[in-house]
Amino acid sequence: MMCQHCASPPCMDVCPMEAISRNEDTGAIVIDPDQCIGCKMCMVVCPVGGVTWDADSRRMIKCDLCNGEPECVKHCLYGALTWVDAGEAAVNIRQMGARHIAEAMYNYIE
Repeated sequence: MMCQHCASPPCMDVCPMEAISRNEDTGAIVIDPDQCIGCKMCMVVCPVGGVTWDADSRRMIKCDLCNGEPECVKHCLYGALTWVDAGEAAVNIRQMGARHIAEAMYNYIE
């Protein structure tokens, strides 16, 4: 599971070194490797398992959205991944929910 870049990230709250912050340009939750001491507290509290221990650097790592140009999206052969801003994503989620409710009501009436 990848980092969901939570609105209120528990990893950021628990970090004793304040090495985790939100990139204001991309909205991504990022780890400053120079401040991270590798205590793994962020990994423990992450509800989706989006933070990982990097044995080579002896620091925590996670998706940082590649500064707003996610490589995973660029290289996804099947187009299964897309990059949209948070506002657009929220609208898409609400529209999808409304469609599901409409379908359920239609099926119930029949």
